[in-house]
Parts: sequence; C-alpha cells; structure tokens
Amino acid sequence: MLSYSLFKVSVPIHAALATSPVAMAFIIPIALGGGIGYITGGFLDFMLLLQVLIGTMCGAYIGAKFTNFAPELCLR
Repeated sequence: MLSYSLFKVSVPIHAALATSPVAMAFIIPIALGGGIGYITGGFLDFMLLLQVLIGTMCGAYIGAKFTNFAPELCLR
C-alpha cells in the first residue's frame, strides 16, 4: 500500500508514511488468528510476547517521531 501511494498516486513521502497504519487493519486480524492458534496449542511464551510488544510499541513511536525530521531522500 505504501509503494502504491508513492508511485501510482504521487503522494508525498511524509503523507504516505502517515497512511501506512491503514495496513495494520489487515495485519492485526491475521496476527490475532495466528496468536490464538499458538495459545490453544500451548506454544505461547507470555514473557517473550510482553517483551516484543514493549519493544515494538517503543520503536514504532520513536520511528514515527523521527520521520518528521528525516529528509525525503532518506525516507525513500
């Protein structure tokens, strides 16, 4: 979706990156389905899940903040 926004519609890179969370609407249900499979099978490590979630949320927040300061050439 991001590459479509950049090349087919000619959206500025900062606007295209801001719309990428729309893709999460497709990713979250798939991840939940896989997670339910692991939980029911007894293969889920809850401590590892917590660590990954914390790291992912911090990284996403910091990355979104730095995107505002990065030049367009660097973001491509």
